Amino acid sequence: VQSLRMLRPPQEGQIFFGPFDDIPDPDTYLPLTRESQFCAPCHQFSFWGTPIYESYTEWLASPYAEQGVTCQNCHMLPTGDSYFALPEVGGLLHPPDSIPSHLQPGASSLELLQDTVSMTLQTEQIGQQLWVTVLITNTNAGHHVPTDHPGRHLILTVTAANEDGHLLSQTSGDKVPVWGGLQAGLPGKAFAKVLRDIQTGTYPVISYWKQTSILTDNRIAAFAADSSRYAFTLPSQGGQVTIQAELLFRRNFQAEMDARGWQEADIPMEVITQQLSISSAQVLFIPIVRR
Repeated sequence: VQSLRMLRPPQEGQIFFGPFDDIPDPDTYLPLTRESQFCAPCHQFSFWGTPIYESYTEWLASPYAEQGVTCQNCHMLPTGDSYFALPEVGGLLHPPDSIPSHLQPGASSLELLQDTVSMTLQTEQIGQQLWVTVLITNTNAGHHVPTDHPGRHLILTVTAANEDGHLLSQTSGDKVPVWGGLQAGLPGKAFAKVLRDIQTGTYPVISYWKQTSILTDNRIAAFAADSSRYAFTLPSQGGQVTIQAELLFRRNFQAEMDARGWQEADIPMEVITQQLSISSAQVLFIPIVRR
């Protein structure tokens, strides 16, 4: 990252660097703009020796890097334009698939976010216990999920309710941490890089320009998966049980948003609902309902 050097244009001019080798002077062909390293100065940095944004090294350690799939392949997809600039200002005709878009969708793109991970749910009755296993896989991101800004996190909740809508008691498995906002304490977990303030010990914090350390980091790497398992006590009288696993993306920790008056809504990444009919003799599975 620090090997990149900024070149200054002439005093009364501008220089544009780009991925084409047939542009007129003083603009300049720069092959680096097609490489992931070009993205690193903004997406790979540390404060006080603590890594904060790590998208570049996360990509570098992923199968995407080995396969030659760059950041630009996902975040600068061609839009079908045939000119990188208008003809009247020197733009030349090029194959549409060679002209990258500068829209650069990322965490602000709902479509891109919701196409990042996949989730499956399995259930099993053991005696009077209902065991639920949730598998979350980073299927389409070339870096960890979530990445970059340390306020971003995922929250998984897993609930089971009887036919009257009352939640079944959890007997085993993780719970959403105390900083999880409305979901805190529910069966489930959160995925985040949690920074801790060195001076005060407070966590999670996003003020990485102060001295912080990484308390925990359980984000999901490219093509990696997280499996978690939860147990609930089944109703003794049997009946229908509804299980729901919901994975949300939250742009910042709830306390930080509340302090600033931000009203950013959670983004549903995956939701799976399954209904079971419980009897003393068997468990009847009813097809999964996805939304």
